[in-house]
Amino acid sequence: MGELHKPLYTLRLETAPINLLTHADIIQEIKAMCEGIYFVSADVAYDVPVPMHRVFVMSNHDSRKINPNYQDSWYFGWKDERKKNAYCRIYDKIAEQKGNPDTDGHLTRIEIVYKPEWRIKFYEVMTYPPQQNEYYYAKIIDDLSWCKARRRTQIFNQQRGFGEYSWHIRNEIKKSLANQVDIDFNQLASDEWANIMNAPASALINERSISFLHNQQLVNG
Repeated sequence: MGELHKPLYTLRLETAPINLLTHADIIQEIKAMCEGIYFVSADVAYDVPVPMHRVFVMSNHDSRKINPNYQDSWYFGWKDERKKNAYCRIYDKIAEQKGNPDTDGHLTRIEIVYKPEWRIKFYEVMTYPPQQNEYYYAKIIDDLSWCKARRRTQIFNQQRGFGEYSWHIRNEIKKSLANQVDIDFNQLASDEWANIMNAPASALINERSISFLHNQQLVNG
């Protein structure tokens, strides 16, 4: 009798992390059939407690520009690029939750897709936080009253994707914003990544992998 071979398929599971816990029975059945579990991508959200007009984000690459067809949200990229690494959306989180009595004040959300070029085994994912400063320069604008009117207009246009500026002008904009508050994506992600990924990692990896990860954290710590 010939040896039986399992058919090889790739299953991509896309869901909110909480669902990995609330549907643990289904996840266990899927895990039992898998030979390997890998991290593919995640939408990393950075919440900034200021109104949207005070958040300035500029791409570090010419190929990634703000889509000017939307006013309520700012998109770096087009619809067919939604799943690509570093695709970015910026929007008013409070306005999105309109009607929710628990929401108040100001909250701007910056969502950036994290999709590594290499395959990461899920039990190792907590050791690879996103490094998204490579793609975007970001500031919280506090006060620009000291800037010349021309520079303020350039900052406004760059923020919303109105027109295109040379690298010289963009560098001058950076100089003008040097005294504003930094949004350091790398630091924010590094501080929270292990906590964010703990629940999905616990749901998807086995005890042996958890032990390996724990030992790695002890070594690195």
